[in-house]
Amino acid sequence: MAPVSSEGSGPAGGGAGPVGAPAAPVRERRALLGPLVMLAIGAGTLTVGSVVEVSTERAHWHGVEGPECLVRGVFGDRACPGCGLTRATALVLQGRFREAWEIHEGGFVVVLLCGASIPFQVDIIRRGGRAPGHRRWGRIGRLALLAGVLGPWLWHAFGG
Repeated sequence: MAPVSSEGSGPAGGGAGPVGAPAAPVRERRALLGPLVMLAIGAGTLTVGSVVEVSTERAHWHGVEGPECLVRGVFGDRACPGCGLTRATALVLQGRFREAWEIHEGGFVVVLLCGASIPFQVDIIRRGGRAPGHRRWGRIGRLALLAGVLGPWLWHAFGG
């Protein structure tokens, strides 16, 4: 058994535990860091995508152009599974569905998953951690993202 500190285990004491082990509140905060980051990414994607200036060729944020895809610059459109995904996502959020579909069908999946991630991450934070159902739905979301990005790319690259 590990030795127990007489002053507690956290930086401010506050509870008996193995020497060197983080205090329970520190562990809890660390466990919530991932869901907080994912919540910020989902909400940020939806927010920025809805207000960014976007065309079928480029995206602009307050006059600054988005980065050019190096793979696209060398090998052309659809050489990379993610080429056009940012522009397509922004176009979906702005209601320009036909343009979004022509650039990358995966933009619809990204918007759907970002929107679904907000209540999902809020529930994890509210509960103080993941429940068994969260793991299953997380896997489903990752598979949907993979299929939504790679599926259209493979379709166009190999026959569509």
